[in-house]
Amino acid sequence: MIEAARILASERKLVPCLALAHTIDSKELSQGSGADLSGIHVIENDTYSIVAASDAALVASGTATLETALLGCPMVIAYKMAPLTYLLARLLVTGVDYIGLPNILAGKQIVPELIQGQVTGPKLARAASKLLDEPVRSETRVALTGIRPLLGNPGAASRVAAMALEMML
Repeated sequence: MIEAARILASERKLVPCLALAHTIDSKELSQGSGADLSGIHVIENDTYSIVAASDAALVASGTATLETALLGCPMVIAYKMAPLTYLLARLLVTGVDYIGLPNILAGKQIVPELIQGQVTGPKLARAASKLLDEPVRSETRVALTGIRPLLGNPGAASRVAAMALEMML
């Protein structure tokens, strides 16, 4: 994702930001990952504001994709895990066409998903770049606004978990 952010910053003259999960601090990130974060603005404790203000986001598959969708930010969903784990998951989980919660809820692909070997810097950047151009940008934002009504009344997290469990059975 860092490579993709650098590509987009260079090609599109964007300012890349990294919104850290509340479970990670910037010291941990720089020490543990070994990644060169120079030129990338690391934002702590303000994820929702930075996502809502972003033109597009690169998001690891999980609940963050639903949060990003509810904030109306076009995104590319990335999903990569150990090959054996992925193979086992594909064998056990059937009847699901998408990995990202926004796409699952919509019943169609409204944001791109890159899975396993597709998750490379250049491919992430290319997919995100398409989201920055009209009419794709506006169409994606409109499709994302359709997610909130699908969640219904409060208690959405429980309902989404139940839906996911039902799909796995």
